[in-house]
Amino acid sequence: MLGSGPFANRDMGGVTVFNSLATDSLATTHVLFILNTLTNEYFQPSSHLSKWTTRISSLLHAKDPGGRWAGLVLAHKTSSCSRNIMIEFAQNWLGVVLPMLSRNEPTPNLKAAIRLVRIIFSAATDVSEYQRQVSTPNVPKFTASLLGLVDKHPSVELKVLVLSTLTRLIPLYPSMHKASHTSLSSISLRFLSGSSPHPTNTNLLKAASKLYATLHLTGAKSAILTIPLNLDRLRSAVTVLSDLLQSSAQRLVQLPIGPLSKFGIDLLRCTNDNKILLNANPEIHAMEVAVVPDIWKYGCDLIISLAKCVKQHLTPYISRIVSIISFHLEQKPQSLMRLPFLKTLEVIFVYCIQMRGYEGDEVFRIGREIICPTVCDGDVLLKSLKVILRHLQRNPELPPAMVSISSRVLLSILLSLPQLAPGSISRDLSLHSKLLQKVQAMVIDLGAGTRGAMSESLGLIMGVINVDGGTNNYQHTTELLLHPRVPPLVRSLPHVGSLSLFHLEESQEETEAREKMGLGVYVQASPINLMGDEGEARGEQQILQQKQSSNLDSIQNQNPITPQSISQAPSAFLSKPEHTIQILQP
Repeated sequence: MLGSGPFANRDMGGVTVFNSLATDSLATTHVLFILNTLTNEYFQPSSHLSKWTTRISSLLHAKDPGGRWAGLVLAHKTSSCSRNIMIEFAQNWLGVVLPMLSRNEPTPNLKAAIRLVRIIFSAATDVSEYQRQVSTPNVPKFTASLLGLVDKHPSVELKVLVLSTLTRLIPLYPSMHKASHTSLSSISLRFLSGSSPHPTNTNLLKAASKLYATLHLTGAKSAILTIPLNLDRLRSAVTVLSDLLQSSAQRLVQLPIGPLSKFGIDLLRCTNDNKILLNANPEIHAMEVAVVPDIWKYGCDLIISLAKCVKQHLTPYISRIVSIISFHLEQKPQSLMRLPFLKTLEVIFVYCIQMRGYEGDEVFRIGREIICPTVCDGDVLLKSLKVILRHLQRNPELPPAMVSISSRVLLSILLSLPQLAPGSISRDLSLHSKLLQKVQAMVIDLGAGTRGAMSESLGLIMGVINVDGGTNNYQHTTELLLHPRVPPLVRSLPHVGSLSLFHLEESQEETEAREKMGLGVYVQASPINLMGDEGEARGEQQILQQKQSSNLDSIQNQNPITPQSISQAPSAFLSKPEHTIQILQP
């Protein structure tokens, strides 16, 4: 027995803690039981602490590898339980342990040594004197030893431990690893470049990836070159994946849809906020933020290729993808960045199962002097009409209020475009006619569908067929309206298609949705007489009567709507005779 106290009195099967460490072989045998026994209370100030630390030092110098291993794990346990003891003896322990990493030690000894040194360098970063005397002189030596182990040692578990240790130390001592940036980058990329015929170990791959993600903290000059290099590597990877998805195969191939979808979603989730991490270089951070739009674009390219390849099999991921893209569009990015997002939405709605729609009305704001000042703006507007107001209109899950609002927006655009000069739309004068033709076709689709009453939309469509003075052939479409192949749906309530053409109040849900999208109304001083001099009251009465008559004869018996009356009174065909939807400028 060695005196009294917790170390001396603690009994393990009739043997005290000190007795169990009497020889190197006994220490190796009983060290696991001792580790389970030791707690923080054992390291309160007492006369036995000096004996304890002396025994640890003697074990670290032992000739037997087992004894050295016991000393390493006991020193690690002591450092975990008492920071004061670690601070006092860290310098002495490092003088013995660091050389072990360069010798031919057994793998368990190397692992125990790495864990001990890691806790020595990370557990007292707030003590400046400790950092100056212990950490600063020894961290570079430790890093160099670890890089040597990765190169020479065959154990995968040891390599994972080394990479994880470096990942933990670099954020704590970024400037001390600046000189080792090239070696660290080479080591991590070695395990990120793939392996054949056997794939890279999963744990090793994750450890190398996490290490690579911390290298920018070193602030080395080569980090400035790393950002464009990695961006080009990403572009190459997306290009290869896209081509592989489009290539043909002579046999069935299993496609990892989940990982590919997650990869594309992770690219889209990148953020370009201005939050700078601790110890981060502001210049490097600015370069990282600058490449975020390119990362979004590559994510869109990958998802487009994946959607065209797997089609409806992408359905489980569509909701998340559309939500992320909708969020980005709500941030009002530049037109050059909107286009990839809208192209992605179009491909998803065309090739995959349609999901609940998301509006993109911000691209329809026409309060500017030139609506589309650039060619990209014009492409965005055309794509928005196709994605938001064409594919979503065919979505059976779209709420009735959204159907009504989108229909009224289309009608407003159709009635307003002929009155706008082509030069006010875009410097490309052909964009005006493209928009008009597209909107005309979409309005006809509204009448030809089964979601609304076709007879009630017929008068409007017939009136705007030649609104642009063109000679387009609408004979087939008109015949479809007069003799529909599918009867309209039987519902107890009026169809939402009829709500946009007659004197009916908006629902509360429709009003809230319209105001949320920035769509307002303006009120004219008095209703416009569509029936000439025969009386204003009779004109309104006949418009209201159209709601109760759904066949062609009843429409023909009334005074038909003509192109001249539309050009004179565009607002008469909206939800109220005296109201017109106006797209507000933010």
